[in-house]
Amino acid sequence: MWNLIPKKLMPPTRRVRYCCSILKETGCANRMIATGVRWSESIKRKDRESYEVVTPKKKDAVCVSDEKMLMNDNNDRRKLFERCKMKAKTVVNPIIDWSDYEVWDFYRNECRCRNPLYNMGFARVGCIGCPMAGKARWLEFREFPKYKDMYIRAFDRMLEARRQKGLEDRNETCRDWKCGEDVFLWWMEDKNIPGQMNLEDFMEVG
Repeated sequence: MWNLIPKKLMPPTRRVRYCCSILKETGCANRMIATGVRWSESIKRKDRESYEVVTPKKKDAVCVSDEKMLMNDNNDRRKLFERCKMKAKTVVNPIIDWSDYEVWDFYRNECRCRNPLYNMGFARVGCIGCPMAGKARWLEFREFPKYKDMYIRAFDRMLEARRQKGLEDRNETCRDWKCGEDVFLWWMEDKNIPGQMNLEDFMEVG
């Protein structure tokens, strides 16, 4: 991830998830992949997610639809079995029709190995800082502050790479990025005004 961000010259976003494409989608040719996507997730996400729309080179290049879907997309058009001929992949979604209750019931009664993150207040477990996690990212970075530092350093290197290519003033958003922390706050959708005081920086006296 830390090398990808400067190379791609932008942070990963909900619309451009190059991290999933490169770090999660490669190396699966001629193999069957099992995912945890569910239709009930699609209902909850439908109003707040966008997908990358592409025009396939071949009719059957993208499974079932003309819309590019990553393996972890919870699109309501996902099916139990999916086949992508272009990438020679077969995908099975074994819990596609499970409700939230059924997932947690199975987890509590059948899974002997428990992920400790669920006991820390996390409802989902994925990549730390994933843009798809919404406001839960703040909790992630509070629990794992070193990852925040690594993202900021990667954003600093990204800005330097953009300067070298003459891209620092490409649009209004980029012009506001003076350092990696500026990029991090934009990436986290922080609405505070730059330079605004934070009451958490002060301690009660007396």
